Amino acid sequence: MTLLDRWRNLGKHDKAAAIVILVFSAIVLPLAAIHQVSGDACWHLSAARFMAAEHKIPLNEGLGREGAFWPPPLFHGIAAAAMILSGKAGQFLAKMISPLSSILTLIFAYRVFKKITKEGIALYALVFLAFTPMFIDYSIYSYVEALMLLFVVLSVYYALKNKVWPSAVFVGLGILTKYNAGFILPVLAFIIYNNDMENRQSRGTALWHMVVLCILPLLVALPWLIRNWINLGNPVWPFLNAFFQGAPYPILGSGFDLSNLIDPRLPSRSYLAFFGVPEGNPANLSFAGIPYMNIMLALWIGGTILFLAPLFFSSGFRDKASKKLAWIWVLSYFVLYLVYVVTADISVMRTFLPAVPALAIFWAYGFGNLMAMLEKARNHKFLLLGRKLGPGTIAFILLGLIIAGFIIAASVKILVADKAWGRYAEDFEWAQKNTPANALFMAGGQCTAYNLDRLTIQPAEADALGADYLFVNQGFALDNKVKISQEMLDEIEASGNIFQLAYSNPSTGTRIFKNEMQ
Repeated sequence: MTLLDRWRNLGKHDKAAAIVILVFSAIVLPLAAIHQVSGDACWHLSAARFMAAEHKIPLNEGLGREGAFWPPPLFHGIAAAAMILSGKAGQFLAKMISPLSSILTLIFAYRVFKKITKEGIALYALVFLAFTPMFIDYSIYSYVEALMLLFVVLSVYYALKNKVWPSAVFVGLGILTKYNAGFILPVLAFIIYNNDMENRQSRGTALWHMVVLCILPLLVALPWLIRNWINLGNPVWPFLNAFFQGAPYPILGSGFDLSNLIDPRLPSRSYLAFFGVPEGNPANLSFAGIPYMNIMLALWIGGTILFLAPLFFSSGFRDKASKKLAWIWVLSYFVLYLVYVVTADISVMRTFLPAVPALAIFWAYGFGNLMAMLEKARNHKFLLLGRKLGPGTIAFILLGLIIAGFIIAASVKILVADKAWGRYAEDFEWAQKNTPANALFMAGGQCTAYNLDRLTIQPAEADALGADYLFVNQGFALDNKVKISQEMLDEIEASGNIFQLAYSNPSTGTRIFKNEMQ
C-alpha cells in the first residue's frame, strides 16, 4: 500500500490530525533551527558540549551555574552523541532534539486521546496541545522538558495498551531526563489496575504489575541515583536535601516557604508562563522594546482568556474511568507544581507541562460542547468580510486567529532574543579566537559560559585571581549575573599589574581582562 493509499484510507479526523502535526512541524523546526540558545538551554547544551569533548559527565566543572551539575543526563547524552557523530553539524542537531521530541509527542498523544475520548474530541485535544504557547516554547528551545514529555506520553500510551514493561521503561527514561517524569506513576497505576480488573486478572497479577511499575523505572535510573549519592550525598540531589543531608546547593533552598502559596504574584506568574512569558515575569520582556506594547498586551490577554474559555464547559466524558484518568494526571502534576512553589520559587509553571495533554482532554470536551451549542444556533448568520457565516464557523476562525497570534508571539520572542544576543556576538567571537580552549573565565551567567565556549567560575563563588580571564560588563541587559560587585570591579581596575585589559568594546560595554598571574 502506497503512502497516498494510506492517506486516502484515513478518516477525516485522522487526516485533520496529520495536518495539525505537519503545520506544527513547519512552525517549530525552522524556529528551533534559527533560535538563539538562551536560559537553561545554555546550561544544558554547555553540559552536552563538555560531555562530547571530555567523554564524561560533568560534576563541579564551571558550566555557568553555581554548584554541581545535577540534572539527569539522558538529554545531554543524546545531544553529546549528536555533537560527536556529526562534527560541526552537531550543535544544530542538538537543537533539533526538542522539536523532534515534540512532534513524536503529538503523534503518540493523539493515539492516547483516541483511546480515551469520543470521536472528534481527540482532534480538538491535539489542537490545544500543539498550539498552547508553553508547549510551543519548550518544543523550540533546548530544554529537557520536551524529551521528558515524550517519555511521559509514551508511558501512558503503552499503559493504555496494557503493556506494563514498556510503560515502566519509558517512565525510567523520563526520570533519566528529568525527575518530574516520575509523577506520572499514579496515572499509570490507575490505568494498569483498571485494565487488570477489566480483563479479570488475579489480584496477584495486578500486584505484580504494580511492582514492575514501581521497580523497573527505579532500576533504569539507578546508575544516576548511585552517582549522586556517592558524589553529593543525596540520590536525588538537590531535592530532599534536608532529609538526606547532602552537599549544600546555593540555589535551591533546603526548607519550605509556605508563604509562596499566598504570594499575590503566583497566579499571574503561572498564567503568564503558561502563555509563553519567560518565567512568567513580564520584566523578562522589558529589553524587547516592542512597539504599541499596551495595545498588544490587551489583545494578547483577551486572546488567552478566549483560548481557555472551553475549559469552563468541559463535560460529557466517554466514561468515568477516562475522566478519573484525566483528573489524576492533572492533579498529580499540580501537586508537583505546589511542591516546587514552596521549595523553590513562584516561577515554576514548567513543572506543569507534563499535565498539558490531560488539560487538553478537558479543553477538547469543552470546545466540543461549545461547538454543539453553536450548532443549535446555526440559522443565525453574521456578516463577516462580505460573507454570511454561522457562529460555529466564526468560532473556528477566532480560534485560528488566536493560535496565529500565539505563533507570531513565539516568533517575535525568538527574533528579539536573537537580535539582543547578536549585539554581543563580536565580544564572544573575540574570546573564542584569542583565548586558549582550556582557559578559565570569571563570568556570571549560564549563557555567558555557553557563548564563550569556555569553563567559567561565578563572581560570587571565587576570587578573581583563580581565573585566567575576567569577562566584565556592568551594563549587560540580558543577565544580571554578569554584573560584578563594585568592590570587585574597583579591585580589578586598580590592579593593573595583575589584570591587564585584553579586549574592550565601547559599543557593548564589554571588557575582558587577562590575569597575568596565571
